[in-house]
Amino acid sequence: MNHVPADLKTDVQISIIEGPSDVLKQETTRALAEGWLGDDLEFGLSILDARSDGLQAVLAGLASGSLMAARRLVVVRDVTALPAEDQERLARALGALDPDVAVALVPTKEGWDNKRGTPRLSRELLKVARARGQSVRVVTPPPRELPAWVTVEMRRRGKSIDAEAARLLVETAGEDIDRLLSEMDKLATYAGPMQQDVTEADVQAVSVATAEEKIWDFLDAIGLRDSGLALKLLDGMLPEGATKGAAIPLLGSIARHLRLLWQVRLLYSARALPGSLSELPEEVAAKLPQQQNINDAVKGRDWLLRKYAGQARKFSDADLARAMERVYRADRELKGQAQLEDRTIMELLVVELCDAGA
Repeated sequence: MNHVPADLKTDVQISIIEGPSDVLKQETTRALAEGWLGDDLEFGLSILDARSDGLQAVLAGLASGSLMAARRLVVVRDVTALPAEDQERLARALGALDPDVAVALVPTKEGWDNKRGTPRLSRELLKVARARGQSVRVVTPPPRELPAWVTVEMRRRGKSIDAEAARLLVETAGEDIDRLLSEMDKLATYAGPMQQDVTEADVQAVSVATAEEKIWDFLDAIGLRDSGLALKLLDGMLPEGATKGAAIPLLGSIARHLRLLWQVRLLYSARALPGSLSELPEEVAAKLPQQQNINDAVKGRDWLLRKYAGQARKFSDADLARAMERVYRADRELKGQAQLEDRTIMELLVVELCDAGA
């Protein structure tokens, strides 16, 4: 695939790479790295996340050198997560860059200001970036053109898809470009090397798996206390006007997820983590519940345990206690005579679970 904007320059020191698709921005960033670094790509590329790494790590990345590369490119993802004062400090650092160092600032989709039509970057940061570099926007098709775009994208993958199947895919996966790209990759894999034509039946078969993935993404968003993402995913799983009781299975999944996180916190307090659950002392394993057990949920997959551990660290025991109490109240509301719709009850629950005080 090649979605790199035609106006991308690879010989400037500062680039802002923006747009609604994180996948396409990654592709553009890669093209920038290849152009700026050339043979130094392997050793000259540094990727930082402003939200998780913080400003000091970003500034250190700009200042550090490389013994293995003549030029360097520092990619700063989620740069809009930095508070305004940190963005001002970053702007001053960009004004004094070594000539062999380039920077790519990559805002996330959530960092886009629809009113201004720009990323949520400070005025000084935008000023220095545009004065010494470029602002590049990855282009995505408007909603009405998505089925035709899907047809072209499937052709890139060596597959054909008729108009009805393309429309069904857009209806099923939604208008998010990154989701559509992911679903098209799954469709191409599902069809396999011997099948060239992707049908409506193929789209329907893959969409079942997609619905399951959305639930896991939704639960992970709650575990990460990301209310914005959780509410966005809820929108696709539980539309407004959903029938009474439609949210009860989803509430059960939330309760299970919180119980698993609580068990992980128990293992931390017993100094049984990090590590493999297969190595748990018997006296610790005996404290785990027989049902909805973290050991059964992980089944030896250490990567999954690490995911739960990362989420568990975002909650205190008191947070989880309040969260389970709130789930219990939501259960009573869903099964009782509450005047609120299921969707509203779940929206309020999500906000409270992700709030700093649970």
